[in-house]
Amino acid sequence: MTTDCHVYNGMPATAEVMREQIERLLEVSELEHVSVDVVPFTAGAHVGACAPFTYFRFEEPELPDIVYTEVLSGAMYLDQRSDVSAHLEAHNRMSLLASDADSKALLNRMRKEYS
Repeated sequence: MTTDCHVYNGMPATAEVMREQIERLLEVSELEHVSVDVVPFTAGAHVGACAPFTYFRFEEPELPDIVYTEVLSGAMYLDQRSDVSAHLEAHNRMSLLASDADSKALLNRMRKEYS
């Protein structure tokens, strides 16, 4: 999972809810098959900051990867190979901006801010 740190600021939730959400992310980040990457503010502008999306990859080989994105007028599921490939490339670029150790440190700092 790769997110932008802006996701954790200014959300319409109480400090307690935000702290619990961040604690849950820290918990699952310890699982062997899970990676939680947070792109820091210092990364500056990047593709994920202006066009949030969710990339779905399924275990079953017969199910193609798809992308879910929200737009002003609703939501879209993208399944065209070119769209999916572009979003995978964007995800990969975002992941390069967020190391696992730095992401955990950033999440821990944010958790303390919500305490």
